Amino acid sequence: MKNVILLCVLIALLSSSSFAQGPLFGVKGGINVATIGRDPDVTGVSLGFHFGGFVQVYKSDHIILQPEAIFSLQGASLKGDFSPRANYRYLNFPVIFKYYPGFSGIHLQAGPQIGVLFSGEISSTVLDIPFLSHLNPVDYVFAIGIGFDHDDLLIDLRYNYGLNSTEPDAGYIPGRTFQFSLGYIF
Repeated sequence: MKNVILLCVLIALLSSSSFAQGPLFGVKGGINVATIGRDPDVTGVSLGFHFGGFVQVYKSDHIILQPEAIFSLQGASLKGDFSPRANYRYLNFPVIFKYYPGFSGIHLQAGPQIGVLFSGEISSTVLDIPFLSHLNPVDYVFAIGIGFDHDDLLIDLRYNYGLNSTEPDAGYIPGRTFQFSLGYIF
């Protein structure tokens, strides 16, 4: 985990040498609509949340690099008796490239994300079962989205698609998450 944090800090610092203006810092948070796998007969969506901070590095008038550190509650509802749910808690480190095509505040965004799993469980109306030992400790993700900035306020809608399996012993079961975020730049 130290290497992931160090990598994100290094990217932000190396990028700082070519600022069009100084770096901007901000916070963001919002709602997750997540699921795992690709079989709707087995899993459904689960609501969660995310919050964290980011740094915006201006590369040009149209491109911004935005490394982030985000706590995220993800998972899925599972089909079965007693309403089971898979709950995963990640510390995610996306490095998002934002492209502003010239429309007032609207941008497209894409980039890689590394998620470090620090808690996982199957919960239901009758019991909770820790499940961390069966889960992949690192989640590799590609993120794509759209957003709108107005003064110091940000609105983002992002789709995160897992590139590896959340449960390696069970085959390819990628995590997928839609995130709706509100943010503020200091």
